[in-house]
Amino acid sequence: MLISGSVQDDEREFIHKGISTKAFRKEFRLNEDTVVGDADFVDGILKVSLTKVIPEEKKPVLVKIN
Repeated sequence: MLISGSVQDDEREFIHKGISTKAFRKEFRLNEDTVVGDADFVDGILKVSLTKVIPEEKKPVLVKIN
C-alpha cells in the first residue's frame, strides 16, 4: 500500500503554519489477507480502514469432545 501527498498552491496568508506542507510518500507492506477499505481525511488526519480476511481453510475448527 502506498500513501502519498503533495501540496496544492494556496494563496491564503497564515500567521502560523503548524503542520509541514512538504510532499510525502509512505509505503506499507500488507499481509496478503489484508484488504484496504475506504480512506477519510478529516481535520488533517488520514484514516485508512484495513480489514483482515481469513479464508475458511485457515479459520480455527471447533472439535466437540465426547
